[in-house]
Amino acid sequence: MYVIVKNPRTGELKNLKIGWSWILFFWSGLFGLPLFLRHLYGWGTLFLVLVMLNLIIQVSALGQHTDIANHAAVLSHASVQSDDGNPLQVLLPILIWLLSIFSGIRGNALTGRGYIDRGWLFSEPNSDAAIYARNAWRLPA
Repeated sequence: MYVIVKNPRTGELKNLKIGWSWILFFWSGLFGLPLFLRHLYGWGTLFLVLVMLNLIIQVSALGQHTDIANHAAVLSHASVQSDDGNPLQVLLPILIWLLSIFSGIRGNALTGRGYIDRGWLFSEPNSDAAIYARNAWRLPA
């Protein structure tokens, strides 16, 4: 379902989706880009920081395992089992995945609330879509 909001100063209309956001679910992990495009700067920054931290940790762990494996192979001529001692290697991707689910569930509501907070109004405030959006976005009646 969609609802139309209107900027009272410029007359600009936006068609906003109510409910699940596939775009935010799949693409928020891409450095938070779709969140920034929706003016959800706090959430976008959170994703950006987590993804960059995850990238740094994963690349540094990959480099450490490669160096260890090379040195061990040269010294002992045997295969070496790596010990993933950093729990962030597992926890950060899980956290990013959980936040992606959250952004899929609540992302359109956060976007809609953001427009309403910035002064946009429902173009047809008494329509079924506007009433449904108010309930879904947890806005006062």
